[in-house]
Amino acid sequence: MINTKQLKEVNLRFNNSSWNPESHNIILKYDAESKIGFSVNIVPVYVEPKIEDLSLANNILKKFTK
Repeated sequence: MINTKQLKEVNLRFNNSSWNPESHNIILKYDAESKIGFSVNIVPVYVEPKIEDLSLANNILKKFTK
């Protein structure tokens, strides 16, 4: 068992591809059931669409400021 409290560096090697940080995050977390004491998860990055039309929000804000 690895002492994960003293873990300083983790190297990841991808077989035939590479990691795109714009589309996915890599999460390293403690895992008691794993032999090495941690697990690596790759999760997609959710990018919210830009809001371009603020007219509805401005109308609601005007109601509160009157």
